[in-house]
Amino acid sequence: MSILIMLALIPAFISGLSSTIFTIPPRLQQDIGSLQKNQVITSASRLCLVSLTVFVFPWAFLAILASGIPQIWSNIQLRKVAAKYTDWNQNPDPAVREKILAIVKRILPGSIYYRLSSQITI
Repeated sequence: MSILIMLALIPAFISGLSSTIFTIPPRLQQDIGSLQKNQVITSASRLCLVSLTVFVFPWAFLAILASGIPQIWSNIQLRKVAAKYTDWNQNPDPAVREKILAIVKRILPGSIYYRLSSQITI
């Protein structure tokens, strides 16, 4: 059962990470209507799927999977919305990449410390 729960978490985790990236271009262009529509449909479908699986098949991995499936659909829709404002074939700017890496290198030790210290405390 624990292996099934871990496997069910993978799609939800990956789609949760990428959904944040896909919402940036519509937010910058103030295309809030399409984002809200996407969130309402995703939340309603998540509610329906989770309520069906919890009452019909009361297993945790199915509830987690039922929560992740609408998020995958949402990412597909968000990618379509972001495609209006994004050039996916654009090469990265080396100067911007260097600045981002400098910031990441500066905050990485603190991030690692806070992640480990909370786990050690528990």
